[in-house]
Amino acid sequence: MKKKNNPGKNLPEYPVIFHANNPEMNAIVPELAAILDHFLLYEDEPAGPVPDILLTHASCGSSFGGESPRLTLKQLFAAWRAGWLTHSCYYDADGSTRISEKLYVVGTGYGLSGAYVFWGIVPSRRTIVIADRCPTAEVFSISTSMNIYKRAAEGTLPENALGWVKL
Repeated sequence: MKKKNNPGKNLPEYPVIFHANNPEMNAIVPELAAILDHFLLYEDEPAGPVPDILLTHASCGSSFGGESPRLTLKQLFAAWRAGWLTHSCYYDADGSTRISEKLYVVGTGYGLSGAYVFWGIVPSRRTIVIADRCPTAEVFSISTSMNIYKRAAEGTLPENALGWVKL
C-alpha cells in the first residue's frame, strides 16, 4: 500500500467518506486501511490464509450496553463470506446520493441519544466509510448488532444470511 509523504503520519491513500460528528473517529482509519489491504489481497488469492489477528475496532459498542467481543480478521472475513455485516449501499461524500455497491461493515456504535455510527470498507471503490446514517431503510437494534458480533466471535453465524436482521 502506498503512503502519503506526511511527516509523523502514515495515513493511507484510500479515500475516506466521513459522515460523523466525532473527529476522533479518524483514529480508526489506519486499521480500516489495513483491513481493506487484506481484503484486496484475499480477492486476488481467495485460497490464501486470512491472518487470525485481533482487530481493535471490529466490534459493536454502545454507551449503555458495553461492547461486543472484538473480532479477528479471520472472524470478520468469515462473517462477510456468510453474508453478515454488509450493507447493499452507502452515501457519497456529500451525503446526498446513495451508491448501490456493497459496503462491508467492520464496526458499529450507538450513543445514549440514539445516535448510530458505523465504519467499514467498499473494496470495489477502494474506499473507507465512517458514517452516522444508515444507508438502508432498516433500523437495527443494539441487541441485534451485539448478537451478530458475539456469534461471529463464536463462529456460530448461520451461512447465507441476508445481511442485517431487520426488526
